[in-house]
Amino acid sequence: MKGKLNSRSIALSGILTALSVIFFFLSYYVNMMATTFNIAVSLVILVGFCAGGYPVAIMIYVVTGLLGAIFTNVVFAIPYMVFFGLVPILSMLIDQYIRNVIVAYVVRIIYCSAVVAVLYFFGNVISGEWLSGIIARGGVYIALLAVAAVLVLLLYERGVRYVQPILDRTVKRITRHD
Repeated sequence: MKGKLNSRSIALSGILTALSVIFFFLSYYVNMMATTFNIAVSLVILVGFCAGGYPVAIMIYVVTGLLGAIFTNVVFAIPYMVFFGLVPILSMLIDQYIRNVIVAYVVRIIYCSAVVAVLYFFGNVISGEWLSGIIARGGVYIALLAVAAVLVLLLYERGVRYVQPILDRTVKRITRHD
């Protein structure tokens, strides 16, 4: 069942996509809990991966990103598209295909650095007020902010990898009687 796209996988991805879209819209409308709901979207993608493999997880990611960009705001959907939605999928791909731990962490650091660069670029395009003071102080503060952001993103990615086996066992226990 895992990795195949049959009618059960399509139905499962539809249900999980609906839940994911609800969490995405909640992150848009309840702005003070945007990060919490984006993490919930990541967990829904992770449940989809545990229950149906990569096809279900990718379907949830793509449809949620498209609906979020269309119905909310393209700029608001960027953190989901470049980080929160991709982390569960990329984390599982890295764990599956890269066996060398050092190379895997280098790939993760490069990915998190690219995410920080993309978010920084779009933060400047949007001209967020919190960035203006840091930009005015110079490159040292920007470098410290970038390093701190990469560390936070790596910690989040590690949390996703910690939760994945727990969700995998739970999903297997639930779907055992099928």
